Amino acid sequence: MAVNWFKHNRRRIIQALLAFGLVLLMVFSWDALWSTLKPFLYAIILAYLFNPLINFVQSKGVKRWISSLLLVLIILLLLLLFALVLVPSIVRDAMELIRRLPAVVAGLREDMTDLLERLNTALAGSIDARGTVDELTSRAYQVLMSMLTGL
Repeated sequence: MAVNWFKHNRRRIIQALLAFGLVLLMVFSWDALWSTLKPFLYAIILAYLFNPLINFVQSKGVKRWISSLLLVLIILLLLLLFALVLVPSIVRDAMELIRRLPAVVAGLREDMTDLLERLNTALAGSIDARGTVDELTSRAYQVLMSMLTGL
């Protein structure tokens, strides 16, 4: 009976094993698969979103490829305008932050020293306030500078 059942359901068993194998393959290679499929997913979403606009322009007598080309050019121009307006502002703000960062770190160092000295007196001298503050602020400064220079 078991042999007969296997012969009868061989196609379904093979399909189930293949589906299971594909699921395992997707799970174990999700990063590579996702990085490959992401552009196609974005393209499908954009095509779905812009299809009504292209249909409207096409209904006015413009060929579909011309309306698609015009839409792509308009989007590229908007992205360029967006970059030309925002990038200088972001760079200017980042440079201002870099310029002010040493003063902010110095103020933070003073506040932390004061706080740790109060805590040290409350805990009867068990904390090295100056060393702890210097270590924390130097680490914070290094992290912030590495983040800002990475921009």
